[in-house]
Amino acid sequence: MKGFTVIELVVTLVLISIVSVTAYSRWFDTSSFDATTLRSGVLSAARVAQRIALSHATAVVTLTVSRSGDQYTASVTETIGSVSQTAFSASIVTDTAVTASAGGSTQTLSSSVPLQLTFDSLGNVTAVVLGAVTTTGSQGVQLVTGSLPLCVSPVGYAHEGNCV
Repeated sequence: MKGFTVIELVVTLVLISIVSVTAYSRWFDTSSFDATTLRSGVLSAARVAQRIALSHATAVVTLTVSRSGDQYTASVTETIGSVSQTAFSASIVTDTAVTASAGGSTQTLSSSVPLQLTFDSLGNVTAVVLGAVTTTGSQGVQLVTGSLPLCVSPVGYAHEGNCV
């Protein structure tokens, strides 16, 4: 006897069906990846901002995270004297909510509530503007994208996870 039995063929078809349904839901529903992509973009921008601040002693470096509709923009601006230039900019389209906490204030980022961090020449966070609230960077900034936390510590170190 050559070939497969009916039971082997049915089991194979059932397994292929299970794998294809799982792959289909992951392939076409990217919402689970949106929060991770957004957090990675903001994390990269924060690290770029700190590196630029460390490499240019006379520059004022500002990281701004803002939202317009479903698009978040993380941009790093370097100002030397009266000359400003955008050193880095990343745009991420997602409907994931971002909550920022700084200086006792917690707000969800929106078009009217951007987050702005200013770095000194040592890479430390010296000022935090969250919407209409301005604080020093002495406590750091906690961002949560979806359910994924991101922390920018007072010394400017940006990392995944909660602020300690």
